[in-house]
Amino acid sequence: MRLVQEVRGRGRYLDVGCGTAMITRLLPPGTVGVDLNPRNLHKAMHYAPRARFVLADAEGAIPLRSGSFDVAICTEMLEHLLHPLKTVGEMHRLLTSAGVLLGSVPGRSPVWKLRWMSASRQAFAHEPYHKHYSRGDVERLLSRHFRIQTLYSKHLGLNWFFTAVKEVL
Repeated sequence: MRLVQEVRGRGRYLDVGCGTAMITRLLPPGTVGVDLNPRNLHKAMHYAPRARFVLADAEGAIPLRSGSFDVAICTEMLEHLLHPLKTVGEMHRLLTSAGVLLGSVPGRSPVWKLRWMSASRQAFAHEPYHKHYSRGDVERLLSRHFRIQTLYSKHLGLNWFFTAVKEVL
């Protein structure tokens, strides 16, 4: 993961929407993972035993102290939220004054339309929300609370990857 390598060794880490700890397990001991799904967290504890996990809704107030983290990671999660700006604001609150946010969201690639050929196509048909972002969408989402350092698309535009620095408001 190129993004994780960019911030390795920076201090205290937070993985928002950590799921089953696919990324959390690559981060230093003491990393905190946050997820809404208790089943995910049960698996996460197995895959990343040196991390700590918190059951919380990222669109609400995450029960962690403000300014507690140097790096927040949020990959492939914001697109599932009704109010992703609230979550971006919450990550801003949790980061130190020089904190870094890194993450990814799905892009508006025409390749996504080929999902109908997938065996899991029915899963996508019933999703109540699954946003695909343009470059401008990502810029607008992050720029209220962060200064974007890098923003690039990969994989035929299927995903946007970003690093952003906390702006002191």
